[in-house]
This record gives sequence, C-alpha cells and structure tokens, in this order.
Amino acid sequence: METVKAYELFIQSRRDKNLSPFTLKWYKNILLKFIGFYEELPRYSVECERFIGSCQAGDERRHGYYRALKALYSFLEGRNYIRKNPMCSVLEPERLKKLPRPIHPPDIARLWSREMPTDIRAAIRFFIDTGSRLEECHNLGKDDLFEAPWGYGALISGKTGQRAVPISVETYQLLKKVLPFRYKKDWLGRRVSREFRAAGIRGAAHNLRHTFGTYWDGDLDTLQRIMGHSTINTTMIYREIRTEILAKQHRQYSPARWMLTGQVPML
Repeated sequence: METVKAYELFIQSRRDKNLSPFTLKWYKNILLKFIGFYEELPRYSVECERFIGSCQAGDERRHGYYRALKALYSFLEGRNYIRKNPMCSVLEPERLKKLPRPIHPPDIARLWSREMPTDIRAAIRFFIDTGSRLEECHNLGKDDLFEAPWGYGALISGKTGQRAVPISVETYQLLKKVLPFRYKKDWLGRRVSREFRAAGIRGAAHNLRHTFGTYWDGDLDTLQRIMGHSTINTTMIYREIRTEILAKQHRQYSPARWMLTGQVPML
C-alpha cells in the first residue's frame, strides 16, 4: 500500500469521528512528513523507528511521532488493510517529565494593574479565570457566552472538542465588549506576551493556564473538566507542582530556619 493512500484513509476516519480541527492538523503535520519519508507504507518496525528517530525537535515531539504512527497502524490493522502491525514492536520513546510553570500571585497582580487594551485585558482575564488554551480563547465568539440560572459560562472549542465552563461576571462583561478577537491566534499570543514583558514578568498565555491549574483548590475531577484534559494523569501534574510551591513556602517560613540563622524573631 502507498503511504499516501494509508494517510488518506486514516484522516478520513478521523474526520468521521468528528475529531477537532486542532487534532486533525496535528495528525496531518506528522503523517505528511511520514509520506515524504516513505513512499510505500513500511512493514517493519525498524523502518518506523527510523522515522521516529529522525525527529530532532525534542523528546516531546518525538513522542508525538510515535503516537501518530501508533494510531495510523492501529486503524489500518483494525480495518484489515495490513496483516501485521509493525508498531507493536516499537518501544515507546522516553520523554523527560516537565512540570507546569505558573505565574505567582504577586506577578499576576502586577500584570493586572497595568494599563492595556481592553481586548487583551479580556483575554488575560479569560485565561486566568478558566485555564483555557490560546487557541480556545481565540476561537471564542459572542454566541459562545451564555447566562444560566447558576451564573455565567462560555462554550470552549479546542483540541479536546467542546466543553462548557463557568466564568465570573467580570470576565463575561469584558468578553462581551470585545468578541470576536480581531487578531489571528499567534498575534493574540504575541500581544499577551508583550504585556508580560512590559510588566517585567517571564511568561506567556500558556503560563496563565498553568497558573489556573496550579492554584485550583477544588477537586481534581472538576479541574479536569474545566481545563479539558483527556486524562486525569495530566491533571495530577498540577498537584505535584503545588507540592513544590508548598515546599518553597516551608523553606522560607518554617521555624526551623531559626536554627540555621540564629535569628529568633521577637514575639
């Protein structure tokens, strides 16, 4: 079978499953490279490993190559287009664990106190209030905002499909004034990053998503639903980073530090 034919069959099957445009774009980006690598669909695991190993963009991206090929061959095997699945013998690439990088509350306050365009302020407020992704914020339209007996909400569309999330009345009112955003997605991200730099803070829009997840004090199931994680394992990462924040506070404020400094405060 030609690789391009396998690709077309697979992509059509993903469309039939109503996968989000973001996910389809992700598959296409990787599998089109696979077509350029092999005209004929590889039948051996070593060939698949060679393609995965060709990725020089880091361990996370290399793992994406692995996942895309695994999905492609699982589909082909399930539809009887191939007799043997070579990906069954391919070991999952290792990837370094990366913890979220939240913006700490004093820096959030400094960022929010700045003068900035109303639409950028609305976007930043939405990121902080919902933990949404940049694309999800950019996709918002006025019709995606709604009022309910319990308060206000937004219908978010992104890489994991659609989900309805609650938002504060202040966020609702700001978004009503500015939607839809007049910027393209990347330009919106650059405008937000510009406000971070102007405030002397290292960060970008996605760090506000990390901030929401890290400082969430409610249950994990609710956090997973609001943030749109496909698995609870991703949500659990935010509890690990919160433990690091607690440890930092502990080192700073534990009375045991008096034993090291010899400076006992006057009570």
